[in-house]
Amino acid sequence: MGKRFEIMEFVITIAVIVIAITCLCIEGNLRKTMEQNNEIIKLLKQLQQK
Repeated sequence: MGKRFEIMEFVITIAVIVIAITCLCIEGNLRKTMEQNNEIIKLLKQLQQK
């Protein structure tokens, strides 16, 4: 029973690490998209003023 618990603990630890890395990647992508959207909004405002 002890060995099985250690394996489960290891699997859960790996899963948490994978989830954390995934969240960081998603955050990075969202930040990049937000910057691109802000740039598009600036350009559209410039076009609208002309």
